[in-house]
Formats: sequence, structure tokens, C-alpha cells
Amino acid sequence: MKLRRIRLHGFGVFNRGLDVTFSPDKLNLILGRNEAGKSTLINSIFGVLFGFRDLNLARKYEPWDEHESYAGELEFQRQDGSRISVYRDFNSNDTRIHGTDPSGIKEEIFCGRADPRGARDEDQRYFEHLSDLLGFRDEAIFRATVFFGQQSLTTAVSDQIRRLLSGSTSMDYKGALHELHGRYSELTTENPWRSGAPGRGRIIEQTRTDLETERTQLQQGREALSRALELEAESADLEIRLRRVDEDITYDRASLEAHERLFRLFGRREEADRRYDAALSRRDNFKRYADREREVGEQVTQRYSHLKNVAPDFPSKVRAYARDEEGRQHERDQLVGQREDLEQLRPIPNTLNGVILGGLLGGVAMVTGILTPLGTLIGSIAAATGCLLGFSVGRALGTGFQEQKAALRERIRQLQDSVTQRQKRCEEFLAEAGPSLLGRDPEQVVAEFAGFTELREERKRLLAAMKALGDREAVEVEFETASRERGTVGAALEEVLEQHPSLARITDRGHVGSEIERIRQRLAEMGEVAARDRTRLEEARIELAALGARTNFNLAELEEDVREKEHRLERYDLERDALKVAIDHLDGCVKDFQDGDVLRLSEEMSGIFAKITGEKYTRVHLGAGLEPVISRGDAVPISPENLSQGAQDQLYFAMRIAMARHLSRKINLPLFLDDPFVNFDEERLAVTREVLENLGDHQVIMVTCNRDYEPWTDSVLDLDQPQAA
Repeated sequence: MKLRRIRLHGFGVFNRGLDVTFSPDKLNLILGRNEAGKSTLINSIFGVLFGFRDLNLARKYEPWDEHESYAGELEFQRQDGSRISVYRDFNSNDTRIHGTDPSGIKEEIFCGRADPRGARDEDQRYFEHLSDLLGFRDEAIFRATVFFGQQSLTTAVSDQIRRLLSGSTSMDYKGALHELHGRYSELTTENPWRSGAPGRGRIIEQTRTDLETERTQLQQGREALSRALELEAESADLEIRLRRVDEDITYDRASLEAHERLFRLFGRREEADRRYDAALSRRDNFKRYADREREVGEQVTQRYSHLKNVAPDFPSKVRAYARDEEGRQHERDQLVGQREDLEQLRPIPNTLNGVILGGLLGGVAMVTGILTPLGTLIGSIAAATGCLLGFSVGRALGTGFQEQKAALRERIRQLQDSVTQRQKRCEEFLAEAGPSLLGRDPEQVVAEFAGFTELREERKRLLAAMKALGDREAVEVEFETASRERGTVGAALEEVLEQHPSLARITDRGHVGSEIERIRQRLAEMGEVAARDRTRLEEARIELAALGARTNFNLAELEEDVREKEHRLERYDLERDALKVAIDHLDGCVKDFQDGDVLRLSEEMSGIFAKITGEKYTRVHLGAGLEPVISRGDAVPISPENLSQGAQDQLYFAMRIAMARHLSRKINLPLFLDDPFVNFDEERLAVTREVLENLGDHQVIMVTCNRDYEPWTDSVLDLDQPQAA
């Protein structure tokens, strides 16, 4: 397996890009001063193959300025001539492996995401392909196998050797067995062999416990999520309901305000109409009263001007005048009759008195005559004479003529006095009343005065009514004010109805009042509903927040983690079972390993070390723990710490070369040297160069700042010179 090409895009100091090729059969020398990018170039190889498990390392090589990509690509050539290219985007860990057979036919081996920190099937699949390609899937093992640095030659290698041999067909079986037991102990508390292999934990039991915990947490999370979804749905429904209720409340408040305004305007309109009607009535009444007063005045002037100065008792005086006129006329007529009676008055004989007196005198004369000597005759004559005389005198004395005459004269005098008095009163009244009564019927005059009085009283009433209404200007001002107010209220009503056409159907204040009460009741009900919904919404939000606090984890990630742990537990169970089989099988192979591969590894190490040291040290043995023990011709064993620093470096270099060759028998991997020979003298450097030239199965790439190595090869990459992107 030979590395033929490296392409870098925005990687470290090569942020402008780098494209270099390597010789497959020569030593490839990369020269450059410190910070020129030698180690960066070597690290890019491991980064492309395995990615960066350490994010700080990934950020270390990330370009600082804007770049289209942060990626790298490696191209390898196999022994059969086919080529393999590996591409990686360091930002996304998107990775591609393409193969090209010797005839040029390309094949996509892998395309996907290969995260060194991931445990997804896709990640595992990539590293399985990488294991098929390189024989390794672990960067640390691969790096420890193929990379030779200054520090790696001065480090104790026994544990390292075991680690490096842990994937080979020829390996440190005891170390592997120990590692397998340790791994088995890490996986589970089960111990079928009752061995004392140390374990740092019990992965299967812990994973199962963690899995059960996470399953419980997942179930609780699902229940919490279900409850949270219910609460979110309820909250969303409550928010929608609250928005609708708030909209309805806002609408009803506006409607209530409009209704209340309409109610007030109806009241103002009623008051304005009342005032207008009152003002109109007052103005009409005032006008009517004024017109009537003017009409009455005209009538009084035209018809009753002669009565304007008469006293209020004029009718009684007229009636008295009429009675006096009538009485005077009657008395005149009586006076004429009395005078005629006086002129015609004659005495009327009083026969009764004459009879009585004649009877008395005749009786007396008869008695006297009888008593006389003449006797009866004389008595008869005397009686006859006395009767005649008494009758005549009695008729004259009992007539009442004088009394009648005196009575007539007195009556005439009284009538004359009464006529005179009546005449005087009539003349005085006529003098007072003027000519209005001349030739007129008093009753007509009384009736006329009654009409005059009625008109005069009506005028007084009209004037009093007008006075009560106020003056004309005040009445007009009041009417104009009422008219303007009525118009203002009407305009306000029209404005409200224009803004709220639905109110046009309401025609009376009582209806508005009913609507106001209905809206207020509805607002109160909606307020209660809104308060309940807000309380419930707050409770739901609090419960939702509490659920969020209790489930402060990503449920999807937890589900993925549970699935991953289930798969991991399955793999652990399979690994445990496989480890048991491997331990049982490997336990029987330890002896074969000690007798076979360890001996061959020791012989190869001895040959390389003896050649480098000029046969000073002829033999390197590997102990039970694979610790190197050196011997010279005198067979005296020497431990590494008793060697000089240069000899130690040469020993460990020989061990690493032997190990790399031993581990790469199926896949001859490139060897990367990072200036490992700083402690070698010139003689041993020459021998080391020869050793490197004899590693024909392995491509060697060495980086150094020492230009003394430049004569070793003609395949030189000088990083101190500008490189083409």
C-alpha cells in the first residue's frame, strides 16, 4: 500500500491548498524549517483517514479566513496496481472512498458520514472499510504502528508493543489474553474463569441500568410530551378562544359605547324635542296670542272705541238707565191716567151709609114722635123725614171723594217727583255715557258692552299670557336655540347610525336600554369566561413549564440514545460472548505464539539492531512480557536502560521497524518518520539509510528540517519553497 497523492483544501498552513505526489519506491523526503507545515502534512494524513476525535485539534487546523472548503483527499496504490482514494470534509465529516481497478474502472466503496466520535451504523461501516483497506480501524494503533517520531523512540514500549500487536495474526498472546480478560471484566461482572483480571467497570450491567433508567425517563418523557402536547393544544385552543372572546368583548364594548351614546342621544333628542316642542308651542302661542291680541285691539278700536273710557259698572248703569226710562215712561203714563182720573173724579153716594144713617135717624125720629103728643102720625112723619134726611146725609158722608181726590193729587205729585228724579238720573247718565245710548236699545248697549268687556278681558288675558311667555325676542331666541340643539342631536344620531348601521332598526330609547342591558350582561358573561380561560391558560402554562423543567432533555436524542444503547448492549452482549469464545480459544494458542511469532519477531529485531550497531549487539530477546533484552557475543544480557541514549534510540527504532514489518505482512503500509535519528552518529545514520533502502515492501516518508538528508533521495518536497495549490 503506497501513498501516491495528498490534496488539501484550507488545512492549517496550507489554507491556500496543497497538492503533492509521492514516489512509491523511493524514500520520500519532506524538508522545511520549523513551522513550515511538516507535522501538519503528516497529521493531515491521519485526519483524512480517521477524522479528528479531538475538536480542539480540528479547530487548530481550521482556516481562519473565508474558504470554500476545509477538506483533504488521499490517494493510495495497492500492490495489484489498483488505486483507492479517501476524501473527508473536516467540517461535516462527510467521507467518500472510491476504488479504481488497474483497467481504470471506478467504484464507490463508501459515501456518507464518518464521525470518529459517533456510534452510528454509518460510522461503523466506514471504519470497517478502513480496516479492510489499512488493517486498522483505530487511529492510535495505526499511528503507533506506522509513525516514528523523536519521542516515540525514547518511550517504554512493552505496553505499546502489546497494543500494536493486538490486531495481528502474530501477536502478544499473553497481552492480548490479558486485554481480553480486562475487556471482558469491563463488560460484565460475570467471571467464568475466576481470573483476577482487573476491570474499570461493568459496562453491560451499567449500560443495562442506564438503559432502564433512560427507558423510564423516555417513558416519562413521552408521557410528559403527550401531556405537553395536550396542554399546548389546550393552550392554543384557549388562546384562540381568548382572542375570539377579546374580539367579541372589544366589539361588544364598542357596541355598548355606541348603544349608550345612542341612548344618551335618544334622551337628548327627547329632551331636545320636548324643548323644541315647548319652544315651538311657546312661539306659536306667543304668535297666536299676539295675532289675537292685535285682532282684539283692532276690534276694540273699530267697534268699541266709544266704550274704552266707560266704568266697569257701565252695564248696571245702563240697566238702571233702562229701568229709569221704562219707569219714567210708565210713571208718565200713570201720571196722565191719574190726572185724567183726578179730572174725572166725582163723588159716589154711599147708599149703605145713607141707609144706615137714614135708618138711625128714622128710628130716632119715630121714637121721638111716638113720645110726642102727636103720637104715631108725627112719629111716622118724623120717622120718614129722619129716614130721608139720614139717607141723604149718609150718602153724602160716606162717599170718600175728598180722600180719593187728595190721594190722587198725592199720587200725581209722587209720580211727578219720581219722573223728575228718573229724568234727572237719565240725563246725568246720558251726559256721562255720551251719545252711545241715543236712539239705541239699552239691552243692545249692554250686550255691546258685554262684548267689549269680553274682548277687553280677552286682551288682558292675551297680554298676561304673552307676558308669561316672555318678550318676543326671548321666545325667538329660545326657539332658535331649541332648533339648533335638535339639529345637533339629529346630526349626532345620523353620525352614530352611519358608523353603526345595525342600530338603524332601533327606534326608541326603551329598546336601546334593553339592548344595553343585554350587552352588559353578555359582557359580564364573556368577562367571566375570559377570566376562567385566562386562569386555565395560566395553569396550563405553569404545568407546561413544570413539564419542561422536568423534561429538560431532547426526547428525540433520548430515543436515539436508547436505541443506540440497545444496539450497544446487543453489541456488548455479542462482544461478551465473542470474548468468551476468543479467550477460551486464545488461551490454547498462547503456547504456540510463544514458540512461533515471538521468536520470529525477536530474530527480525536482532538482525536490524545488529546491522545498525555494526554487530556490536548481536541478539535481542523478547521476554515473557515482550520486554527487549540485548546480548553481545559474551552472552551477557543488557537491559535497555543500560544503553546509551543513541543505542536506546537505535534499539527502539529496530523494534518499531520489525514490528511494522511484522504487522504489515498482509498490507505493506507506508512508514512515516518524523526526524527520529537526531541521536544517531554518522556511521549509524549510514547504516540506517541502508536499512531504509532495504525496506522495499514499505514506502518511507520522512519529514525533517535537516537538509543533510537531502542526498538520501531525489524525491524531495521542499516546504520552504512556494507550493502550487
